[in-house]
Amino acid sequence: MNHEINICNKTNITVSAVSSIDGFDENCIFVNLQQEGLLIYGKNLHIEGLDLEAGVLTAAGQIESIAYAKKKEKKSLRERFRR
Repeated sequence: MNHEINICNKTNITVSAVSSIDGFDENCIFVNLQQEGLLIYGKNLHIEGLDLEAGVLTAAGQIESIAYAKKKEKKSLRERFRR
């Protein structure tokens, strides 16, 4: 599935084809797309909207860069606690 990224004035970003968010703080948002992961780096980042049915994320802050990454594998509860 294709995705789109729209960045406006390096302060607002909209991403389509989002399946989940794996983590976020004010410096980074880790987005799971259908095929891969997307890291959004910046300062004072905050998620303004997340519609998983439509697959759309909107975030704001000072956007410094974006990078693609391997999608994080989902592990079962048993796998997370296995040693």
